[in-house]
Amino acid sequence: FLCVHSIMLEATWIGFSPMIGSLLASLLAVYYFAWCRSRFVRLIDALPGPKTYPFLGNILELNVAHDELLRKSSFDWIKQHGSIYRIWFTVRPMVVIASPELLEPILSSHTLATKADEYDCFIPLLGKSILVAKR
Repeated sequence: FLCVHSIMLEATWIGFSPMIGSLLASLLAVYYFAWCRSRFVRLIDALPGPKTYPFLGNILELNVAHDELLRKSSFDWIKQHGSIYRIWFTVRPMVVIASPELLEPILSSHTLATKADEYDCFIPLLGKSILVAKR
């Protein structure tokens, strides 16, 4: 009884009662379960790629030195998964295309060649130049 009582005191000390913490964990688990079965995730996961972890994706494998990251993404994963593979940055997917033949139709298209939102952080530095233009 003393051990359970001290755990409850610690949980209430950080601002959550055990019941609220359990409810939040349950809601998070249900949301993740539904998200994993969404059409978007199923389409991305249809591509080959390294094993992912819930909520983390491939972050643990990408937490390496710069040279190791380049070697892993440019050589190892291409050998293992082919010239198109997917990786997950937490819950955000990235599709890597390593074949010039597969990349040519995308780069030559004016409708498919929009920049990702990650380029927006360069706007203060480069302005609205062609390097960060959406189209």
